[in-house]
Amino acid sequence: MKTILFIIFLVSFQYAFSQIQSDEELVRKARQNSNEAIAKRDVEGIIKLWLEDYLVIRGSGVIQHGKEANRTNWMRIFKETPKT
Repeated sequence: MKTILFIIFLVSFQYAFSQIQSDEELVRKARQNSNEAIAKRDVEGIIKLWLEDYLVIRGSGVIQHGKEANRTNWMRIFKETPKT
């Protein structure tokens, strides 16, 4: 019985660990895509994974709530500071 429980534990642990790696890979790929979109100044590419209630709190304390507000902000940033 102990052997069976141990095998079940090992299989469960291996599955959980592989899922964590997969999630990490997804996050890394999303981050890479976001960075590439910023480099291309592609606002739609930047915001495509954001939820409608996406929230940004800047270091200055400014809060921007919502996908549309943040889309507008990125467009303004790219217009006002072309070297971004």
